[in-house]
Amino acid sequence: MRQYYQLKPLVEPNFQQWGEVIARILANRGLSLCSELSAELRDILPLHHFKHIRPAAELIANAVMQQKRICISGDYDVDGATSCVIMVDFLRKIGANVTFIVPNRRIHGYGISSMLIDEMGEVDLIITVDNGINAVEACAYAKQRGVQIVITDHHLPGVKLPDADVIVNPSYPDEVFPDRSIAGVAVAWYVMAALRSELEQRNYFLQKAKPNMAEYLDLVALGTVADCVALSQLNRAFVVQGLRRMNTKPRVGIQALLNVAKKEVGYVNAQDLGFALGPRLNAAGRLTDMRAGIFLLLEQDEQKAFTLAQNLDELNRSRRDIERQALNSIEELDASAKGIVVYDPTWHEGVIGLIASRVKERMQLPVIALTQDDQGFLKGSARSICGVHIRDILATMDQQLPGMILKFGGHAMAAGLSLNPDCLHEFKRMFAHHTALSIENQGLQGDLYYDFELTENSLTLDFAKQLSELTPWGMEMKEPVFKGVFKVASVSRYESGFLKMNLQFNRLSLAAVAFGLEELITEGDVLECYYSIHVNRFRGQESLQLLVRDVMVGECA
Repeated sequence: MRQYYQLKPLVEPNFQQWGEVIARILANRGLSLCSELSAELRDILPLHHFKHIRPAAELIANAVMQQKRICISGDYDVDGATSCVIMVDFLRKIGANVTFIVPNRRIHGYGISSMLIDEMGEVDLIITVDNGINAVEACAYAKQRGVQIVITDHHLPGVKLPDADVIVNPSYPDEVFPDRSIAGVAVAWYVMAALRSELEQRNYFLQKAKPNMAEYLDLVALGTVADCVALSQLNRAFVVQGLRRMNTKPRVGIQALLNVAKKEVGYVNAQDLGFALGPRLNAAGRLTDMRAGIFLLLEQDEQKAFTLAQNLDELNRSRRDIERQALNSIEELDASAKGIVVYDPTWHEGVIGLIASRVKERMQLPVIALTQDDQGFLKGSARSICGVHIRDILATMDQQLPGMILKFGGHAMAAGLSLNPDCLHEFKRMFAHHTALSIENQGLQGDLYYDFELTENSLTLDFAKQLSELTPWGMEMKEPVFKGVFKVASVSRYESGFLKMNLQFNRLSLAAVAFGLEELITEGDVLECYYSIHVNRFRGQESLQLLVRDVMVGECA
């Protein structure tokens, strides 16, 4: 049975600044003061906090002013795509000679490589975004060709660092930037802001328009949420400011995505970025070519943008079908293992990260999903639970058995890897061993949590609005989840496991929805529910809506 644990206060609730329920929610997240929730422009750290950003700006400025050929080397996820769009759009606006390239997941694999450099053609300067910190061979190859290279990335470096001209990365060994949790898109934004400052000092904008960096905050917000980084105060500021811009003056490509996702400008929230816009963009990188997503975000023509967005929407439907088929093919999992490896050589490489995520959610354990690539090697995507640093575990395994893992990289919560197929059995054994050690040593409880039970007084539209003012939610700023016992008065079933319900709680009748629980909920049931609270907007009307995340059947009947 899935086990939920109750969050405990990390600080004393501040009942003077907040109402009782809100104060308890914030205390469970280690917050008590209004200032800790500040997300204004002033909360975005200044450029000078980055140790290596000035040399990067100087090198790029020289290339711009000398009309050197610049190529942005992107990545095939939303963070990489939004990073690429910021740099390409900014450099085009200031008259630079710029192109971009993105690796194909199946052909090139992750990040910049010698093959990708060859496909760039004649180029003088390469700037990586959201990748490159472990591209030792690719950097050596670029230097051999006489090409300068600036790496902008946020991933953790390996033992050996690439010999790039400049590296801008908050996780770089001697970097002093105070927030290492920012996404690749934030690094790209900072580098372009530094370039603007450098060119301004050189009087470059006397005859040219100077781009407004605030215009790119919508892209920073989208990439930050989609990459699931921790919502530090800096990341909160990026997301809140980006959403404000998106809700007042969305760029053409984002407006088109909102239209196909049936989301209304003025009410777009962080959840929409993560569950409506992000997956549609990611579908291109997973199944075909992320350039489709980049072209959409760069597009200025509304009709062309809408056509591109429709294509991405269709790709996302296909992705869901492929993912569903793959999940249905998984046989019974070992409930005793503390780290799970699932493998099927027929799975599409573009959905193994989603498979790992779904199995992790089901089992509440670290998971690696593997498939076979065209060369016969195993490609994997890893997802972890809070407290188990998945990349560090892979690094330990690589040190203990060199040659088993061919390549790996990532974060605490997610990683990618290539594996020698002859070592699969030993890999499974070692992964289960090291995850068990990590879980047992820290006494981890998984990611299933709830805050407390609500009374009738809090199950109101006004309370839902109060909660929405505290958003965005994310890693290290968990969305409030509540526990309660409800009777299912009525239930309507729709395709893809979507349910609409009417729940009874004492004297209240509450509208609720659920996904993927169709086999657990029937009319007349009395259920222990774990749910979150939202404001539902439909045809100009607002109402309270419960999102039921999970139920325990038979616990309360």
